[in-house]
Amino acid sequence: MSQPLFILIAGVAILVLVVAIAVIARRFNKPIVLTREEVAHQIETFLAGGGGPYDWDDFISIPIADSDLEAIRARCAGLPEEFPPIQETEYCGEGGRVVLRNYVNQLRGRAA
Repeated sequence: MSQPLFILIAGVAILVLVVAIAVIARRFNKPIVLTREEVAHQIETFLAGGGGPYDWDDFISIPIADSDLEAIRARCAGLPEEFPPIQETEYCGEGGRVVLRNYVNQLRGRAA
């Protein structure tokens, strides 16, 4: 096989691989559908120190289909920057925990 033909075949193979990876990645980045109660439960469980080791990371990393709930998820993801933790073992400072508790109340229709 000549070198130019080999380069052409290799280039096409790489292009097909890149497109396949992009299609697969897009499929896994689809927003998930959660209810207000499910989001409140995720936040409440996190505040209580419960859940699995990756539950909170999954929650703050995966977009939510509902735009209002997505805004809450995105803010939750940014709380460590907005309210830096005092100790290394904390996710965020007390102000961030207040925001989280307020979200739980808001999502469940209770006064904050």
